[in-house]
Amino acid sequence: MARNVIGSGNAVEKINNLMKLFEIAPVNRAVLDAALSSDFKDFEDAVVYKSAAYKEMQGIVTRDFNDFKSSKINVFSPEELLLMLESER
Repeated sequence: MARNVIGSGNAVEKINNLMKLFEIAPVNRAVLDAALSSDFKDFEDAVVYKSAAYKEMQGIVTRDFNDFKSSKINVFSPEELLLMLESER
């Protein structure tokens, strides 16, 4: 989607900048097994959550708050993340 809005080159640059700021949680066999046996209705959300938990991440960024209501990990909207990043500058 970012490609459509800001162009392919800009999208790649922005993604590279984000990867410098944040650690990327792995998706491995342990994460997938935990996701399969979780109470999440949506498998992709379960993978995101279990991956973040596996790596003891401080937060998850998503637009889908409903599926993370019982999260023990902080959940932020993209807008909230941007506000936090701007306030740290």
